[in-house]
Amino acid sequence: MAERRRWTTPRVFVASLALYAVSFVLPAILNPDPTSSFGWVDTWGWEAAVLSFATPMVVILGPSNLGYAAAALLIPFGFCRVAVVCSLVALLSMAYCGIMVPSQPGGGPIRWPGGHLGPGYYAWLVAGIMMLVCAVRASREAQDAEAPTLGLRPPPPASQ
Repeated sequence: MAERRRWTTPRVFVASLALYAVSFVLPAILNPDPTSSFGWVDTWGWEAAVLSFATPMVVILGPSNLGYAAAALLIPFGFCRVAVVCSLVALLSMAYCGIMVPSQPGGGPIRWPGGHLGPGYYAWLVAGIMMLVCAVRASREAQDAEAPTLGLRPPPPASQ
């Protein structure tokens, strides 16, 4: 029987980066009552990202993008434990973003309270989860002397 291919840490890392990039071109917040000028989309992913860096919001929402970017930069260089913390902070901030947006009953394609959050938000959240998984897996791989790391640094030499 053929062996099932596992999602390796580099694949999860690249998939997370790709999904994160895609989330910026998808609608982040949907308008349950479409207007003739804007339609269903209230905020695109790139607009939500720009708003997260506004002066009062950067403290609460800034860690979502900054933490994700920090984790994405730290993992390849082998700083996996710090990347786990950064991606966890980013994920908590991402989840808080969905809670912080005022709840509206979805009257459009998604009909439940909170249905105003668009596919861009959920893609962004899943990319954050994938980065956390990647950071944890890379950290475990770095602890195991025989497993190669995702990072640019070679793994430590095995003791004899």
